[in-house]
Amino acid sequence: MKRIILIGLILGTMVVVLFGCGQQKQENLSSGTPSVPTATQDQIPEIKENEAFLTHTDHGDYYLTIEKARVTDDRNSTTDIVAEKVVYLDYMYENVNFVGENNQDLNIPQQAFQVMDDSGTVLNTYPVFDRNRMINDAPIGAKCNASIAYALPQDSNNLTIIFRSSNNRKFGQIVLPITE
Repeated sequence: MKRIILIGLILGTMVVVLFGCGQQKQENLSSGTPSVPTATQDQIPEIKENEAFLTHTDHGDYYLTIEKARVTDDRNSTTDIVAEKVVYLDYMYENVNFVGENNQDLNIPQQAFQVMDDSGTVLNTYPVFDRNRMINDAPIGAKCNASIAYALPQDSNNLTIIFRSSNNRKFGQIVLPITE
């Protein structure tokens, strides 16, 4: 008797799950709208130069400040990357109450930025480092000043920077003039 009840419960649960999921999927398809919202260029919030940009995540909040894009004479003699200019993107982040998975502190690495020149070319990072502005973990209440170097294959007056999460959610963007 217990076996029949158990089998009945399992079959009943499977039917509810299968038909429930199928019905929801059908509704999403029939509505003509994607079930996952997509961001367009107009929907990405603007980041302002040298102003703290508050970012909300499932793991907590933090501020990002894009400070400047500055040309450097630093070069790496061992790289094959051809660069007409090398530019540091200077930024600062402050951990308000962010705690990542496994209690990780806040860290905003180069993968968080998609950087383009005036022609729309997506730029590659360049292997030089500002030793005074290294990317470090920031516990709650701490700040970190960081820089990432980018290679510009041709001359450009500005960088377009899109700040995004690891799952490609676009938090904000800025057009930043390059200073000599």
